[in-house]
Amino acid sequence: MSRPLGYPTDPWGRRFGQLEAPIPARATGRLRPKSLREALPDDPDYRKYIPIEYRLDAKRVVGDFAQDLQRGRSAHVWVELAHAGLLTAEIFAETSALIGGLAIAGPALALVGNFLALGAPYQAAAETIAKESSASGYSRGAVMGADGRSARLVREYYGNLVFRNSFFPDGAKVAKANHHAGLVAGYLHGRVLTKNQRAIFWRDLGSRMGDQSYRGPASQWRSRDWNDWYTYAAARFRRDHLIA
Repeated sequence: MSRPLGYPTDPWGRRFGQLEAPIPARATGRLRPKSLREALPDDPDYRKYIPIEYRLDAKRVVGDFAQDLQRGRSAHVWVELAHAGLLTAEIFAETSALIGGLAIAGPALALVGNFLALGAPYQAAAETIAKESSASGYSRGAVMGADGRSARLVREYYGNLVFRNSFFPDGAKVAKANHHAGLVAGYLHGRVLTKNQRAIFWRDLGSRMGDQSYRGPASQWRSRDWNDWYTYAAARFRRDHLIA
């Protein structure tokens, strides 16, 4: 398995600042940012921001992202990141591969964020499903993207999940579409973070996760261990940084 960009030799404990002097003030990022890039400062002095408080509205972020993707290569997200100098050829290729691998295209995108056509009572149920699924997908994509993982590995871990939902006939399709769109949005948002932002992201998240040394040396982890690690990290990110 390829080596992550984060903290592969000690993804907890001292590298996350748990044994360092506590920071008395809680830093506050943009409380309603549209992406991780907006939420996290680009500052090499990560100590000023641990812990940092911000909340992303995953359902809104993922819905806007899905709508934008329907424009293809002219999507605003690509243009904006390119102008900012953050969209490298590798990131574009990896994100495009993830979009293709998860089959996120017209019919699937139509099930993300807009449920007026479903009518009552299905519309309310779809909104609830979309909120939960987009948050799950976004958080998983974000932690793997912020650790520089490949699109192939993201698909391997989360691209083949089975979605079941009995709220209404298309409930499972809505859950899958919103989860996968969230997975791509989170992955892209994590990948374009700068080195300074990744340090703040992981130091903050690690300070919230508690002692993880029971997992043993990361150098000895197998695929299942890495999958469990990212799922756990994503759950903490969702709890503390996504709107409930």
